[in-house]
Amino acid sequence: MSDIPKARVRLYELAELLEARRYPNAAQQLRIIIRECLYREKPVRKAPVTSKELTPRMAREIRAHAKGHPKESMQNIAAHFGVNLGRVSEALNRKI
Repeated sequence: MSDIPKARVRLYELAELLEARRYPNAAQQLRIIIRECLYREKPVRKAPVTSKELTPRMAREIRAHAKGHPKESMQNIAAHFGVNLGRVSEALNRKI
């Protein structure tokens, strides 16, 4: 699983080490990569939340349903529980 904030910190640490060892160009290139590639731009538009909140109970029910119906699509599971596909993904990946 990716951890971009942790990657940023470690890359900055590496850049500092490179700079301390007299590789300033390498350190500069690392900082450019971090700045250009590891930060998200702020969204231009953010839609309001329309899906039900995923409660711990609902997450358990979704996981149990998915386990009992291994061939059912995530889209069908979402429809069954009245949530969007993202909520099913959160439940199955134990985000809650």
